[in-house]
Amino acid sequence: MSQTKLDSYIAQKLGREGVRFYHAENLRNFSTYCTAGALLSRAELMRRDPVGFTRFRSDEEDERLGALSRVFGNIYDFGSIFAKAKNTIPNIYGPITLVFRPSVFGGMTDIAITPHSIVTHRDQWQSERVADAATVDSIVGGDGFGGAVARQWQMCELSCAEPALSFGALERILVEPIKIGDKQLVDYVRSVAAGLGVPIAVRVYRHTVNVDLLQNLVSFCEALTEGLDDERWSFDEVALADWKGLTDDKRKRLAGWCRYFYFGTLAEAREGDFIGQMDEADDGDDRSICELCDPGSDSPPALVDYQPAEPGESGRGSLDIGHCGNCNGISVRCRQCDAVHSFGEWEYDKPVSCGGGCGLRFMVVSNRSSDGSSLYVELLDEDAGEGVEG
Repeated sequence: MSQTKLDSYIAQKLGREGVRFYHAENLRNFSTYCTAGALLSRAELMRRDPVGFTRFRSDEEDERLGALSRVFGNIYDFGSIFAKAKNTIPNIYGPITLVFRPSVFGGMTDIAITPHSIVTHRDQWQSERVADAATVDSIVGGDGFGGAVARQWQMCELSCAEPALSFGALERILVEPIKIGDKQLVDYVRSVAAGLGVPIAVRVYRHTVNVDLLQNLVSFCEALTEGLDDERWSFDEVALADWKGLTDDKRKRLAGWCRYFYFGTLAEAREGDFIGQMDEADDGDDRSICELCDPGSDSPPALVDYQPAEPGESGRGSLDIGHCGNCNGISVRCRQCDAVHSFGEWEYDKPVSCGGGCGLRFMVVSNRSSDGSSLYVELLDEDAGEGVEG
């Protein structure tokens, strides 16, 4: 089969099965992509941001292998593994995941699918790439749990010859539920991506312990000396008690996560102009009109003030909790799709599905006792925690 015919078959097959194209990134490179309006190859990224781009240890080898000019990604969301399983590590390439629609494959040429990354296969990567329709069929043979990608192919890498893939095919952006300083990473991402018109969501974790482990990694990086030299980075191991059960290979990859995060996300977030832009944006009115009360035609609308919440460890950073200044009614705003839900007392203790299309389910729980009653919001997910005080 010619490469042109194989490209067409891959695009059609992956498109019919609803396969997405994923690319994980750090904040600095993501900012460059947003300016370009496209996901860039490493060579194009280096050309546009020759000083500040996040350097990968594989760059030199990728250049030797002729891979820097290609756009890379995956057909399985690597970040979802850390969100649902123990003894795993976060996606080494960054806490921001770009998710492209299945239609993106139709704009690719010289598509190469290899069982693992090109740098893993090294000089054999060309001989390892998928070369026939039967193998493509096996790739999307299903994982037995409703996913399209077969389990043995979930670690594969897909690349194409294009130096850039337009954000016109970008479906959504997933952001890990972490804070840098006193700001949520998703707020940095929303600031950078303003104007893209693409949904930006905080990833929901089923294995809730990993949210704390991830935030501890961030805190570890924040405690490192500012202004470290990327060229002289010698930190080869993350010596944190939280991660003692990992294999040596995973601990080394975790050290790689710290390196990429420190130089690619933390350093970018600390820049004065960037913080200033966010602070200016934060000065805007973030309230909504209460749907529960009517203060009368002679009075201004009743407004709800919101505070970020940590609604059960399974949905940290997914919901904002608000109270009306007039009736003290409670409203819940979804941080994934900005939908607002106002709750009367008759709606307490009843599951609600978010109306914004993001799929979250939650409820306002009324915790009545002899000492009085209190309200908290519980995210209804497989491993939801005990909620957050309202």
